[in-house]
Amino acid sequence: MTLGFSLPQTSTPGTPKRLAGEGFSFMTSHFRLILRACMLAAFIAAIPACNAQASDNSKPASPSSPTIYWKGHTWKVTHGHMAGVALGNPANVSIDSHGYVHLRIVKRNGTYTAAEIFSTDLMGYGTYQWWIQGAIDNMDKSTVLGLFPYGPVRHIGKDAEDELDIEFSKWNNTLCKGACNADFTFYPATGEIALGPTERDFEINLRGGTLTTARLVWTPTSVTGTIMRGLQPIGTTANVLKTWTFAPIDPKARIPQQPMPTGMNLWCFKVLPASDQQVILRDFQFVPR
Repeated sequence: MTLGFSLPQTSTPGTPKRLAGEGFSFMTSHFRLILRACMLAAFIAAIPACNAQASDNSKPASPSSPTIYWKGHTWKVTHGHMAGVALGNPANVSIDSHGYVHLRIVKRNGTYTAAEIFSTDLMGYGTYQWWIQGAIDNMDKSTVLGLFPYGPVRHIGKDAEDELDIEFSKWNNTLCKGACNADFTFYPATGEIALGPTERDFEINLRGGTLTTARLVWTPTSVTGTIMRGLQPIGTTANVLKTWTFAPIDPKARIPQQPMPTGMNLWCFKVLPASDQQVILRDFQFVPR
């Protein structure tokens, strides 16, 4: 292995350099070998550290520091009020050894708490994609998995504005009279709350599987939601369960026009679940337009 450096010739001030084969030259050569060996050992030891820096650098959330670093973004973990009837608890958000985020609804000491994270950076037009693990087509009737750019958390618009939702839930069996378990719900731009959201409700069936791709493509004039069975790379469309493009004639009013944080949550709609709930997010990617 070449380390890419060499040692200078060594001589004592005021003394002519010794010829090869003399005692001082032998000691200098010996010293060089030792020094090279030490530097080589240090170089090899540094390799794992470099690899660790290049990895996800993920860390679990904690009440004292409710943030995580995941997929190139810093995420603030909700501690307290959030959507639904259960408070957010940072203990319900964790990252496993594979780098997957776990969102949970958990009952502790007789009380259920839920899970929610928001990116600290703003993301705008582009492609948002999540790889999901879990039976999201058959969760408890009150459980909601939300994946969504959301402005109001940073005072970009107000609630029911500047929000683009992909949601998986039976909504306590109220969606399509209990027949649907997923929806795309797109809210209007800042100041256009009177227009209300545009929504498409539907059913997905994973046929006993547990891997799903959810994709959102947001442009200034349209929003497309797509749900696919399995884990599909960005740029690939396969095993489509549902896709829908919203392209209104007045996009500046009906489609958010400002970059927003991205949120992900697992929460309880109106009532608490019958048991603990969990969804695993294997991956998140944002590709700017």
